[in-house]
Amino acid sequence: MFFSISRDIFVAVVYISPEYSSHNNNDIESIYSILLGEVEKYNSLGDIIIQGDFNAYTNTQLDFIEFDNVTEHVNLDDSEYHPDRTLSRNNLDHKHTNNSGKLLLNMCNETKIRILNGRTTGDLNGQPTCITYNGSSLVDYTLTSEELIDSIGYFVVHDFTSLSNHRPISCAMFANFSSVPCDLHKLDSLPGKFLWTDEAIASYTENMQSQMFKDKFANFIAKSFNDSDSITESFNSILEDCAKQSAKFINKKPIQKLRKSTRKPWSEHTLVSKIFLATEKNNPWTKKLYSILNNLGFSNLAGGNFSIKQYLPSIKQRVIDQCTQDQSSKIYNSSKQKFYQQFHNSNQRSSYVDVLSNKLERSSLCKIRLSAHNLAIEKGRHLGLPTNEQVCNVCKSGEVEDESHFLLNCEKFSNYRINFKTIILNILPTSCSESQLNMKCCINSNSLKVLKVTSSYIHKCLVYRNEILASF
Repeated sequence: MFFSISRDIFVAVVYISPEYSSHNNNDIESIYSILLGEVEKYNSLGDIIIQGDFNAYTNTQLDFIEFDNVTEHVNLDDSEYHPDRTLSRNNLDHKHTNNSGKLLLNMCNETKIRILNGRTTGDLNGQPTCITYNGSSLVDYTLTSEELIDSIGYFVVHDFTSLSNHRPISCAMFANFSSVPCDLHKLDSLPGKFLWTDEAIASYTENMQSQMFKDKFANFIAKSFNDSDSITESFNSILEDCAKQSAKFINKKPIQKLRKSTRKPWSEHTLVSKIFLATEKNNPWTKKLYSILNNLGFSNLAGGNFSIKQYLPSIKQRVIDQCTQDQSSKIYNSSKQKFYQQFHNSNQRSSYVDVLSNKLERSSLCKIRLSAHNLAIEKGRHLGLPTNEQVCNVCKSGEVEDESHFLLNCEKFSNYRINFKTIILNILPTSCSESQLNMKCCINSNSLKVLKVTSSYIHKCLVYRNEILASF
């Protein structure tokens, strides 16, 4: 009753081969006889939706009994009988009804299920669902119980895809989501986890091959089960027993949600406003605050008559500007951030942090951007070596192994680089040629495609570089 539907709905998917197909070894009438039996069985339990490729031509032949309400005009007392509804149907496929189509329509008449094609919002004309070398046809249908038709929101024959010569079909139902009050129950504790170290994995493999667990699996195979849940539970218990003997188990604790502060940082109740309201100028705390004001260029406000609301936005912006300036100054005066200085242009959060989902590739891009790597230029800086001695030990070219050499010149990564340039030049604007390509426009790009290709290229090169150095 969660969806406010009075009866259960049984869904079936059908494929029936063409009548004269070599794959259709069985008599097609026997196939429909089996399908009819299944429909009658589940019709008594609820409503039915059948969808699939019937390879049936039905034209606009009726799938219901015409003039079935004649009992209303004669003196027949049969309150249990519900006559068929008159539902017109369109079909753009005007082929003559074939044998499969006749059997499908007879099944509809006998079981009170109806075709949605050609009579439902979204497909009122009966669009063809298949196109082959010899024309188009309507052979894919969705059938529903007659009582369910009013609950169908729409039926759609979608556009063709490159995967098939059949058009996808779909339908949607109306449903109401109702909130049902229920008693509060104690929730189960969060599941724990196993710590899978190399030793634990080796122990798990060894225990699985022991005689004790071989006997457990043998007993599991020999035992008969009544349902799939008990099979799954029994099998999982064997795996869990082996894991408990092999790895350390840690119980998880619920994560406490952090309470967000409701205090506004620039309200009149903060320290900033107290700067202006302080009167004890000889107090060390007050002197420090006045010193901050003076550094921000607001010394003229000390002790004066002014509006707090008027000056708070200016002070806030001045603090932000000063922090930005200090941060930029530290970057450009740093001996480590030479590469980062080439493309640093703002103190905003870099877009790659949020858009790159691959952790390894995102980490590799970050290492190159911030010079947090083990290239010769960085190792030499720590060792105090002259720049001309910080040469590349990978390609032995004698060039300084800085970020530009690693990404654009080192011949050891030429295969990765060719593939990278081929892809990236198709993404970047046409004005950017291969000779003009530099890592600045790639590493600092806001384009998700560019960042994905660039981070993947950098990660592959770093991994391959470590493999080369490990082989020396």
